Amino acid sequence: MRRINKRQSLLSLPESFLDLLLILILVFSSLSLLSLILINPTTKKNEVKSKAEYILTLDWPEGNNDVDIWVKTPKGGLLSYIQKNIHLLHLDRDDQGEKDDIITVNGRKIVNKINQEIVTFRGFMPGEYLVNVYLFRSEEVGEQILPIKKPLKIRVKLEKVNPILKIYFVGDVVFNYCREEIHVLRFNIQTNGNIENVRTDMPVKFITNNLKESGYIQ
Repeated sequence: MRRINKRQSLLSLPESFLDLLLILILVFSSLSLLSLILINPTTKKNEVKSKAEYILTLDWPEGNNDVDIWVKTPKGGLLSYIQKNIHLLHLDRDDQGEKDDIITVNGRKIVNKINQEIVTFRGFMPGEYLVNVYLFRSEEVGEQILPIKKPLKIRVKLEKVNPILKIYFVGDVVFNYCREEIHVLRFNIQTNGNIENVRTDMPVKFITNNLKESGYIQ
């Protein structure tokens, strides 16, 4: 008996049937492709690009202490919790210590133990910048201008993040009383974007007078 292979069998079928079979295969393939597109939609890239040239970070230990970072720009502008955007600088958050870091979920209190303020430089303006810190409230004495029994050590870091990460300064200062202002550093941004002349001497105080003029303190 003559054996007919599969290829010969298909060729022996009527032409109309072969056309119908081809159409069914194309329809099935199209439906399969459509289902894959619907199941895995194309992810649209984020069109909002965040940019930072430099970052100033202020960190202090957990607790109900409110420490503020202030930056004086080359044009004399003051960045702080009072003015969070000025001369391409932005204060991401006014961290008031444990006061605003407690949330209640299902009757349970959750505490964010990270105390941190971050200043981002969206661009740069050549000139000298001054960085001071201020202990607005102490967990020991509140907002009174009084000595504190346990000195509070805070850390400030200055880094350039674009195009590569480079740390220019990391330093600690210690508060000994509430409402104390401490000069941390000054530095220059050159026209090419480089940071030079990072110094901790020649302290200048500008926070206390500004708070008095603004009516925040007596």
